[in-house]
Formats: sequence, structure tokens, C-alpha cells
Amino acid sequence: MDDLKLVAADLTNDPIIIESDLAPPKAGTHLAERIMDAVEGVNILVNNAGIPMRH
Repeated sequence: MDDLKLVAADLTNDPIIIESDLAPPKAGTHLAERIMDAVEGVNILVNNAGIPMRH
């Protein structure tokens, strides 16, 4: 999250970072509601999935 904040600070607009765990049921719907409450529209949406590596 700190890296996202650093990148956002360098942007000329007012980016909003909304972190979410999409594993629980209906998490995607809840995230969409949070996004629509925070902004009037979406210009860029980054859907990034992290996968733990086990050796």
C-alpha cells in the first residue's frame, strides 16, 4: 500500500486508492459500491491479483 501512495503522490490528478480482498463472497459487489461512493466515474481500474508462492 505504501508503494501505491508514493505513485499516487506523483500524479497530477487526485487518484483514489481502494484496497480490497476479493476472496470473500460478494466482495466484488462491495468493492464496486465503495468505488461508486468515492467517485463519479472510473477512468482506470487496476485489478491486480497476488498469488503466494510455496516452495
